[in-house]
Amino acid sequence: MMGGLLPCEGLAPGRGASHLPFYATRWSGATILAFRGRRRYGDTMRDWRFLLDPPASGVRHMAADEALLESVRAGLAPPTLRLYCWDRPTVSLGRTQAVERAGRRHLPALPEAWPVVVRPTGGRALLHGAGDLTYAVAIPDDAGFPADVRGMYCSIARWLSRALARVGLEGSLQQGSTAPGPHFDCLAVATEADLVVRGMKRVASAQLRRPGGTLQHGAVWLDSDPVMLESLLSGSRLPPGLPGPGHERLTAVGEALVIAARELWGVSISPGAWQDHELATVEHLVRQVPSSGGA
Repeated sequence: MMGGLLPCEGLAPGRGASHLPFYATRWSGATILAFRGRRRYGDTMRDWRFLLDPPASGVRHMAADEALLESVRAGLAPPTLRLYCWDRPTVSLGRTQAVERAGRRHLPALPEAWPVVVRPTGGRALLHGAGDLTYAVAIPDDAGFPADVRGMYCSIARWLSRALARVGLEGSLQQGSTAPGPHFDCLAVATEADLVVRGMKRVASAQLRRPGGTLQHGAVWLDSDPVMLESLLSGSRLPPGLPGPGHERLTAVGEALVIAARELWGVSISPGAWQDHELATVEHLVRQVPSSGGA
C-alpha cells in the first residue's frame, strides 16, 4: 500500500546534475539521447519503480516522460510507472500531426493562456488539465511484453481496465475501431486498445518506440467526461470547475495499478525517486523546446 506516498519533487525547474551522462545521436531521423555507462537493471525486470509527480507544465511533463524512456532503455533505471496532472489546461499534439497544426492560428477557439505542446509520442490532439490525470510507463524491450505495437497497447489496456475498475471506472475495451478518418481530436477515434465507458472514450494513449524500450502514456478521465477539442473548435465552451484528481485520488489509482500489475504481469511496483541523470535529461530536453520559458 502507498497511503503515505508523497509527490516527487524532482521535476522542479533547475534540478539535476550539470554533467549529462549521455550524448546526442540520430535514429530514424530524430535526435535521441544515448546514455554512457553499463546496463544495471537487466536482471530485475519484475521490480518496477513508481513515481507520483506534482502538477507541472506540459513541456516539463513531456520532457520527463521522454527522459524516463531514455533512462530505462539504456538500463540505467528499472521499468517505471509515473502518474501526474497538468498545472493548467494544455493542448498536446502527436509528433506525427502536421507541423502547421501546432500554430495557434489553427486553434482559434482556445484561450491564449492555454499552451500547445508536442508529445514525443504519436497520435492525435488532446486537451489536458481539464479533470484528467496522465499515466506513463517506460518499459525496456527485455521486460517480457509483446514486441509489436498492437500487442503492447492491448496488454497495457487490459491492465488499465482492471486497475481503473477498482477505483470506480467500470468500462470495457472498444470492440473494433470507430470513426476512422482524418480527425484532429484523439477522442473522436476509439480502437480495441481504448477503454470506453457508456460509449465514451475515457483513456487516450500513445506510444513511442526506440531501440531498447517503449514509452506509452495517456490521459485518463476518472470523475468527469473528457472535453473534446473538436467541440471547442466549433464554438462550445469549456465546462468550468474541472480540476485534476487530488493527491488521495491519485494515490488510490496508483495502488490499483500496482495490484493489477501484480495480478496480470507478476511484477512488483514500489515507490521510487528520480535519479540525478534523469533530472539532467529533463532539463536538457526542456531547453530544446522553443519558447519554453514557462516550463
